[in-house]
Amino acid sequence: MKSSEPPAGAKWILEHIQFGHANDALMGDLEEAFKTQERSQWWYWRQALIAILVAFSNELRRHWLMACRAAAFGLIVSYGAQMLGHEALINLHHSLTSVIGVHAFSALAWILNAFFCGLVSGWTVALLHRKYKDTMLFAFLGALLIWETIVRFYVSPFDIDKGLPFAFVFYLFAPLGVFVGGFLFTSRPPIDPRIRRQHFPIS
Repeated sequence: MKSSEPPAGAKWILEHIQFGHANDALMGDLEEAFKTQERSQWWYWRQALIAILVAFSNELRRHWLMACRAAAFGLIVSYGAQMLGHEALINLHHSLTSVIGVHAFSALAWILNAFFCGLVSGWTVALLHRKYKDTMLFAFLGALLIWETIVRFYVSPFDIDKGLPFAFVFYLFAPLGVFVGGFLFTSRPPIDPRIRRQHFPIS
């Protein structure tokens, strides 16, 4: 049976990830088309993701210099956070390994350090670029993952048996930290009502 309500996940994304403050108008258009034209939930997801991708590309093209600055600054902060987290975890090493074991501590340390790295750098990038924070956060996150891939697989000697699990931990928990620090811990400035809303073509 077809649901009469749009998918909650897609609506949440449109409400909380915004480029150019166009999502309110877009959500109204999508909900109207979803209900009056009896569209599927997959259609709603597809339209929402396409609209977000188009809006992100447009805003990134308009503010590419700011995005480069945000990515560079975020990478510097993430490196500092990794080093700080590493030092803190070394200090906890003896007390925790006696309780939970060496292997468990090693896995927990990688998870905490990756999350802390994303949390601090994401929060900093969002705080310094509040007006375009979603665009700058995505630009930084892309730069962070690309840089980590280059360093881990092409610069440092890589042992696939030992290094792959740690790489997977970073790719999972660092973006989670960026999301929490950048999207949940920082607020967006109020929308100027004079801003002209954009409408995306709905097919």
